[in-house]
Amino acid sequence: MEGLVGPASRAWAREADGPPRQVLVRKDVKDLTRKEKGEYVAAVHRMKRMPSPYSARLSYYDEITSWHLQVHRCGLYGHMSPVFLPWHRALMLLFEAGLARAAGKPIAVPYWDWTDQSSTDAVLADDFMGPYGTPEADYAVLSGPFRRGSWELTVHGPPSDDPAQFRYLVRAPGTASIAPDLPTADDMQTALSRPVYDLPPWDLSSDPEQSFRQYWEGWVGFEGHGVCVDGIMQPTTGSDVSKISVANHNRVHFYVGGMFTPSSAVKVYGEGYLASQLGLTGAVYGTIVPASAPNDPLFWHLHSNVDRIWAQWQEKHPDGYRPVSGGPRPQNLDDRFDVLAPYSRYKTIRSVQDIRALGYRYA
Repeated sequence: MEGLVGPASRAWAREADGPPRQVLVRKDVKDLTRKEKGEYVAAVHRMKRMPSPYSARLSYYDEITSWHLQVHRCGLYGHMSPVFLPWHRALMLLFEAGLARAAGKPIAVPYWDWTDQSSTDAVLADDFMGPYGTPEADYAVLSGPFRRGSWELTVHGPPSDDPAQFRYLVRAPGTASIAPDLPTADDMQTALSRPVYDLPPWDLSSDPEQSFRQYWEGWVGFEGHGVCVDGIMQPTTGSDVSKISVANHNRVHFYVGGMFTPSSAVKVYGEGYLASQLGLTGAVYGTIVPASAPNDPLFWHLHSNVDRIWAQWQEKHPDGYRPVSGGPRPQNLDDRFDVLAPYSRYKTIRSVQDIRALGYRYA
């Protein structure tokens, strides 16, 4: 693994998660210069080689990926509930701190507006995140900076969450029956029109016709709080799977990653829980679908856009977060984040409500 480079990197490392020294601007990926794209990709690769400052067993990049996996553990919460958006905002800040350490200067995570084809073309270009996978190669990504052989996946959940345990990026767009295409601009505007942040019962069954979080996260027709399978919280589909669908954030994950039946060349280690609930026996998932989704660096641009739309909703609904108190732990405004609290100065939901105070904005 590779260490930090030079005094500038060490200085930034000491302050990367402290008070912001300047306002970072998260741009649309289509507006990045060639130099900005090159610096961003280089910083991500450097994070993959750098030892984690938090433990001795993983690279810096893989440590952050492991936090996303850990928060899916049964009894912990970062999804399928109100904390979804603030938790991922805090994770993004920690990732940008890692980019700063790797680059020796601040780097913002650009956003991917999947409703704009030019933004999609830019994020999937060979000089940035690379393309979708090749069907003849079981959807392995074969070109770009993160192609097979150049980017190894080492963090995995159990086979019921990640049946194939791929060691390289897999993107199988449109192969999941619940996400045949990307969300539209109308879907985005519909999300912004939702009148409340969230409402009881604060879980998968919150009304997506009312709840911004529920509709923007993208659970439609699912039931209850989730089910524990092999130590991982999975969505509860209910008895009638024909009623379920995924929207917005979830739809992008499932569209890009996909669910497909691989060739005999792919070793499958178990049955994917959600795929089996949908009647897709033997299906495997692309990299960005399981709890270890940040293994695909495209994850960060997806979530930068998720955060951007939440910030827009917040402009119309200042102090709109719910529940403020009285809800289940850790969903209340002053509750501490599962997994992330020990690593970040932003330890509570309240602490990440205002992006201006956090030192960044969207172009």
